Amino acid sequence: MVLEPRLGPTLAVLCEAPLMLLASYLIAGWVLRRLARSCCGVRNLSVADGLVLGGLALVMLIAAECTLAVTLRGQSVAQYWGHFLQGPGLASAVTFLGFGLMPAVRLQVQKSRIVQ
Repeated sequence: MVLEPRLGPTLAVLCEAPLMLLASYLIAGWVLRRLARSCCGVRNLSVADGLVLGGLALVMLIAAECTLAVTLRGQSVAQYWGHFLQGPGLASAVTFLGFGLMPAVRLQVQKSRIVQ
């Protein structure tokens, strides 16, 4: 809302993307620590488990985004999916994929720290 009028939609999304990925990285670490305390421990989780967790989180994010686009912006579901084919939507799609990969990235980082 602040950057888009000044920079345009594509640059605004590109400026937002690193902040969203950093937040995703930090939150994925928090979720994995909570998971480690509650059930199986991070050492017992594989990177594949992180991909499953991230995939579920990605599905929930897209469902929430699509619901908001339909209810608040008045877009159709086809319009929502179609926006991923244009500049700002493509940048959002890449950021969403990064978000979905973050639990696996965090698990890999934590496992490499344990080995060292």
